[in-house]
Amino acid sequence: MKQPQLSGYVFTPSERRLDLSGISGFDIRRLYAVANLQAGTLIYALGLAGYRATSQSGGVLSLEYDTTAMDANDPLFVLYEDGTLPLPIGAATDAKLETLRALLAGTLQVDGSGVTQPISATALPLPGGAATEATLAAIKAAILAQVDLETSVWTDGTSYYVRREVVAEGTGAITVSYTDPTGSVVTPPAGIRPVASDNAISLLTAYYDVKTAGTGYSLGDIVARIVAVNKAVSPPTASSAIWLNMTTGAVIAAPPAANIAEQDQNTVVSSAQLPASLGRKTSSASMSIATASDDPVPVAIGVPTDAAATSDTGTFSIVSLIKRGLANWTTLLGRIPALNSGRVPVDGSGVTQPVSATSLPLPSGAATDATLQNVLAGIALLATHADEGAELSKLEQMRILLAAAAQDGTDPASPAVANAGAGIRGWLATIAGLLKLGPAAKAQSASMTIATDLANLEPAGAAITAAAMPAGGAGLTGWLSAIWAALTTPASRSVLFADVTNASLGAGGGTAAVNHDAGASPNQWAKVNAFFFSSQPGNYTIQASNDAAFGNAVPVASGAIAASTGLPVSLPITFRYYRAFIVNGSTPASSVNLTMSFSAA
Repeated sequence: MKQPQLSGYVFTPSERRLDLSGISGFDIRRLYAVANLQAGTLIYALGLAGYRATSQSGGVLSLEYDTTAMDANDPLFVLYEDGTLPLPIGAATDAKLETLRALLAGTLQVDGSGVTQPISATALPLPGGAATEATLAAIKAAILAQVDLETSVWTDGTSYYVRREVVAEGTGAITVSYTDPTGSVVTPPAGIRPVASDNAISLLTAYYDVKTAGTGYSLGDIVARIVAVNKAVSPPTASSAIWLNMTTGAVIAAPPAANIAEQDQNTVVSSAQLPASLGRKTSSASMSIATASDDPVPVAIGVPTDAAATSDTGTFSIVSLIKRGLANWTTLLGRIPALNSGRVPVDGSGVTQPVSATSLPLPSGAATDATLQNVLAGIALLATHADEGAELSKLEQMRILLAAAAQDGTDPASPAVANAGAGIRGWLATIAGLLKLGPAAKAQSASMTIATDLANLEPAGAAITAAAMPAGGAGLTGWLSAIWAALTTPASRSVLFADVTNASLGAGGGTAAVNHDAGASPNQWAKVNAFFFSSQPGNYTIQASNDAAFGNAVPVASGAIAASTGLPVSLPITFRYYRAFIVNGSTPASSVNLTMSFSAA
């Protein structure tokens, strides 16, 4: 019979390949149709153009229909004829009949003639699980009431109906009724026929488990979605869809997707097994879990009610030790003084602080031990004069101290200035006489004499090459007067600018114009000069401007240049900035020169 295969296949849509090797004894002649339930379309139909297999290798089919846009995990509905017929409800299997035949093959003889057999079943207890008379009577009454013989799908070519045949066992009367896809009882039109007998119609059935009860179905029921596919049109179309409760046989309305799950992809879980909402809950609303009684971890961690540990080394839970640490930290924080400008204040008044000055440097100007030893020797020398009966003057005491400290020194062998006095006071008085502030007559001044081996005050001085002292001059004064004369004689002052040196120009080419500043007024220059030279005929231009960027350039001179002939041009200075350039003629020039200058005359 035709059976839906919900598993046993491997779908590779990117290669248009369907592997049905998982179906035992697969024969392509028994394969009626394959539909992609996710895409809602056929991908194979027996003998239908566009939906056939292009090739077959065992149970592996190459599909004619384009499946490349589909997903390998899409659920497929495979309608396959397995070659078997279903047994009627309650029919015995061949194996059971064979067992019964073996039992009845011989005659079981019982001879109880030798003794009277007292048999009474009145007091015998029923075997465990045996049905009672009352239960059997209730089953009989239900069977006599009615029997649902068959449920099938019929059509008139336009609409579809579910036909149900119910027989009353007591009377044998058969009642036939029809329902439409919504489950409503209807009277079909004349001429309807079973869909199974219509070769143009194929039924595709998908089975679902009920996860949440709804109208016409309960938790745990199995419902099926039966789709009638009309193969007489191209492409085939789904003409109608019927939802059927396979558990009760009733047609139902389409259940919400959240209430059902395909049998081969989901595990039915009752909503009662799931929490009403996600998130953290109180203990009374949470599932209880417990660790092993011998698990040391929870014991070591402890519980929030554990008391603080009484020592740092005892056996306590982690919670107890943390509480002790927090208490000690709180005490420590209370003992830390407030910061003073970001620093911890330190008070050492409560105890004597040991201080060592061994490595400390002496303060600036402090007396050394050697100096104090000399002073001590001087004091000892003073003590030797104490018996002279006269008090020594302060100056005499100092003299003795200095003499003892060897601070007086000795006179030079040949002093440059005669010391009219004696000792320190004599020398100081002589020096003071020579060091007088303010101008003084030559007789009252110290004499200075240039060394006899110096020709002037410039020991390493020398004139530059080819420079000669002008006639009538000598020494520094002569050179300075010559420099002044050169600076104040106009004809001798000029500044030169080599703008272009031996350059080449193409036909019609020009030199760059270089800006020159004659200086702000009043300036030292009276003329601007230019010299032009080119190996080929060309033209020159001199421009002037009071703007350093030559935004208002004024041509002040221009003209022709003969080939290989220098051309000097001189103009009075009437602007601050000047520049000049050459524009070559039609013949390339191999040598071009341009020089500018400012001059005082």
